[in-house]
Amino acid sequence: MGIGTFVTLMTTCQSALTAFRYIGCFEDAAVRILPILLPLSNSNSPIECAARCQVYLYSGTEVRK
Repeated sequence: MGIGTFVTLMTTCQSALTAFRYIGCFEDAAVRILPILLPLSNSNSPIECAARCQVYLYSGTEVRK
């Protein structure tokens, strides 16, 4: 597998019991899967990301290999 950037996509939920629902892991490209970038996070956790992105339908964390 080549070197790339991977995004874990989640849907944000309006339930108090579930912050997000996992959709999958996708390889990102020059045309971004998620075009909006929030300020960097110290934890980069899916739970924090979903909380910060409540106004959006999708949220995601990114890891570069």
